[in-house]
Amino acid sequence: MISHQLYEYAFAYKKTKLWKTLFDMDLFAVGLSDGNIGYISIMGAMGEYCALGLYVGEKGISSFFTATEADTYQMQPQEYQEHLMCQNCLQCSFDRKDELTLEEQEEVRQYAKAHGIRLSGRNAYPMFSKYLPNHVPWKLQTKKEQALLGEALEAAVEMARLLEEKTPKELGFGEGDFPREIPLLEKKGDVYELSKTVLPEKKPIQWPKPEAANDIVIANLKKAERKGVWECKIVRFPEAVKDPEDTIPVFPVILLAIDTETGVLLPVSPVCNYEDQPERLVEMFLDVLLEQKICPKELKVKEERTYAFAENLCDKLGISITMEKELPALEEAEYDFFRHFGRDSEEEIETVMGFFHEMEQMSEDQIRQLPPEILSQIKGLVGQEVLPPKLEEKLLRMTQVREPEGSGERIISFPKKIR
Repeated sequence: MISHQLYEYAFAYKKTKLWKTLFDMDLFAVGLSDGNIGYISIMGAMGEYCALGLYVGEKGISSFFTATEADTYQMQPQEYQEHLMCQNCLQCSFDRKDELTLEEQEEVRQYAKAHGIRLSGRNAYPMFSKYLPNHVPWKLQTKKEQALLGEALEAAVEMARLLEEKTPKELGFGEGDFPREIPLLEKKGDVYELSKTVLPEKKPIQWPKPEAANDIVIANLKKAERKGVWECKIVRFPEAVKDPEDTIPVFPVILLAIDTETGVLLPVSPVCNYEDQPERLVEMFLDVLLEQKICPKELKVKEERTYAFAENLCDKLGISITMEKELPALEEAEYDFFRHFGRDSEEEIETVMGFFHEMEQMSEDQIRQLPPEILSQIKGLVGQEVLPPKLEEKLLRMTQVREPEGSGERIISFPKKIR
């Protein structure tokens, strides 16, 4: 439940219309009660999205820098979405009523009625959200989050008051994106003091470099047949899942690995919270290689995240790994992956489900005669609540396929809109 004080700050901020004076890149800072520096971005100058974002500390502001690099014209759709999903902040936005849950709507109405506030216009309802990297935007989780967002809103009201008397330049706002120094508000008792603070520089991304810890699997793979040149890439799965270890739905990653000669795509299951537990994806990859009884001769990748993922693994297995600008087989596989699992693929979903139901009527011998690359991908869906029950029972009888471990309640699922 949102506190009355946070609603008070939100409506007071809305009255200032600060977004008519500052742009989202006109950052200013506030000293927070927990000792951190909060960086505030005011959104709404273009009239599309009216919100205040609070980015706490260097970790938060670094996520803001990355999000601002998102370019829909220069990036592939998946890369663009990943940049936007990296944000680590708290937000107060003003939205249409139907953007809120019924419970949230009732809370706002009760507060507005008690304080004589008229809720009118398309952006009348305040909504408070928590953004975590690679997670679905969610409601605030703690009283501390409410308190910090309230402090940011209160500081924004003070900044609006100061801007009534002085220009942004006079208050310390620099020209251009990310000036070296930005205004800093610090509350001393009931009074704010205005000074300047240095804006942290954007730090280069440090991609996870997991270790291949299962020495037994490594030893067994060293005995396996060296087979094929494989093109690999880590991609973000286009649908969120609920991980038992996380209260907020998360967008997992999946490793696409395709044999350039045969076109076989390894059925590696998605992994939640890869950035915190990258070893889980290594374990998934090793298990699939061991199950398929193959060890690649060479891996080819085209971006640093996948190179960092595979470097130690390749070193232990004696696999050559190279960076390439063009990976044709992988690009085709990636296109097909997002076409089949993208959010606007209802027609493809019906086709796939129709094929699954046809397989239910096949004998086990007929199923075994399917192309190996198709059969291996279908086997990879066992235990993931995608296949019709009768088909899954048949596949379980035919093979010893274990369910993925620790990857969430629903690993691969056909897309639906996240609300």
